[in-house]
Amino acid sequence: MTNLYIDGRQAVLPTDTQIKVTTENPLFTDAGTYTLEVALPLEGCADNQRIFGPIHRADVLKTELTAKRWPFVLVAPPLHIEGTARVSSVDNEGVKIQLLAGRSALNDAGKNADGEDLYIDELHNIITKDERGFPAIGGLGSVFEKAYREKKPNADFVFYYDVRAMWLHGELTHRGRDGDAETVVIPIYSTADKVTANERAVVYWGRRGKYIGVDKGAKVYEMTNDGRRIAPFPAEGSYVDANQQEHMQSDTAFAPQPFLVVVVERLLKALGFDISPEDNAIRGTWQERIIVANCRKTVHIAHMLPHWTVKEFIREVQNFFGVLITTEGRRARIVRKRNAYGDGAKTHLITQPLDEYTATVEENAEHKDTAGANVAYKFAEVDKRMQLPEDMEQKLQCTIEPDLQAVKNAGRGNDFSPGGNLYGFKEEYIITNAKTGFRHAYFRIHATEQWQLEVIDPMGGRFPNRKSNAKRPKPDVELRIVPVQTAVPAKGIRYVALVWNEKSRRYDERADFSDPTAIMATADTVRDPDGGGLLSVHDVLYPKSSDNAQSEPKARDVIEVAYYEEGMQQPVHSEAEHPDYIPAACGNPFYVEQE
Repeated sequence: MTNLYIDGRQAVLPTDTQIKVTTENPLFTDAGTYTLEVALPLEGCADNQRIFGPIHRADVLKTELTAKRWPFVLVAPPLHIEGTARVSSVDNEGVKIQLLAGRSALNDAGKNADGEDLYIDELHNIITKDERGFPAIGGLGSVFEKAYREKKPNADFVFYYDVRAMWLHGELTHRGRDGDAETVVIPIYSTADKVTANERAVVYWGRRGKYIGVDKGAKVYEMTNDGRRIAPFPAEGSYVDANQQEHMQSDTAFAPQPFLVVVVERLLKALGFDISPEDNAIRGTWQERIIVANCRKTVHIAHMLPHWTVKEFIREVQNFFGVLITTEGRRARIVRKRNAYGDGAKTHLITQPLDEYTATVEENAEHKDTAGANVAYKFAEVDKRMQLPEDMEQKLQCTIEPDLQAVKNAGRGNDFSPGGNLYGFKEEYIITNAKTGFRHAYFRIHATEQWQLEVIDPMGGRFPNRKSNAKRPKPDVELRIVPVQTAVPAKGIRYVALVWNEKSRRYDERADFSDPTAIMATADTVRDPDGGGLLSVHDVLYPKSSDNAQSEPKARDVIEVAYYEEGMQQPVHSEAEHPDYIPAACGNPFYVEQE
């Protein structure tokens, strides 16, 4: 017996109804479970009218109802299917619906009422406000606001130096406070703007070096520079008014970086699904520590993402993490692909089949899964040594060496002797270590005529069926979620001492810089898609109304990510008497000097 429940009510099916259910394997296709049209009577059927309303009548507007999605449960032992029902057509006698479940329901949630794809950078419905009317950090939750309010619950104003100090001391990060696991704020360099977002810039009261590294009750400030001068230092207790934005402002680009798993979960919730940690295979693994390497001065998740459809984003997440995202009713699940192959396998004995079972097997299909395919990163920018361009590899010679250590110990000097395989490699050779699989090539030592063997193409991709002495084949899958680059900006942490000038009656700025330290780097711009200059912490917490305007889609086609773990810091030494530390994240392990 077949029973259909829609929106918690049992629907009346005609006695001769036959429902054809098609189930595709989401491991190999982008579909799940779906049906053809199912006709339900409305004329004279009060039960179905209680579900859909009298939409068969000519005087009833059908547009809103036909665009609506209803939860359904189909019970036809041994089948039990939960998903989404959509109205496909209405006439004067009844309604026709389509039942979608699993991956098919997820795909449907990624479309609007007209069946057009939704884009992840246009999903603004995750922006909320707290009980005080302050904007929650758009899509990231109220991590920063909550941290400040818990520390100063009775404050009528947000003191800028308090927020800045809390940020620098780690109190606004996920590990700085129990219960927050959404975002971090780590320095990142924009090669497009030559600007460091989340820069560690510290301003101290007193003469240069006097209080740096010494607790003399000095406050930590960030102020707007005016040439070599700085605006008069504010009196103790000066504040930034939450409404009028008075007094102190900052030119530091403030760019929160959410964890990628949080972005995925937020997207699923924005589509109407529930996802719990128990149903998320990424949780509890090192992969949940991967952050979106955002440098844009925005707190809106949508503004940090490329112009991808929901379907594209889900596909890229699956390929990057090696997972499968599917749904069961309103419950979303993220499972490892290797587990999904044998997960939930059951045997059902059907004694009285009404229809023949048919199966279609596709032979020699193009392999699109990352498990056994040729896979490569689609970097927005990457040093050629890290990933050889395809045209360059075609010009070079490839070979394999069973004893590469002997080659390294040979001391090539400035000669390439024409001897046997061990000593016959020339500049144009790519040499693969037969033991490790790493590729090597000779590079000239800077400012000398000497050559040395170095690793090359470590981010070139994974090609399981390629012979070591063969050129790189075309990838079957290009990952568009990629490791962020690493750079060494020209300057490190900025230490600023303010010295009172009796003649000008102003404070002069005296700046020291620490030694440069490697940080994340991206070709993206720090500017918010909504436009405008660099953003202050105050503007982040209390954005102007224009910050909520919808922006035009950006052409960026990758999501750059990095790995961050609690306690990952780099020491930075300064001439100002003491070392300091900045939080660090690891992307592509290659350093690029930035002038």
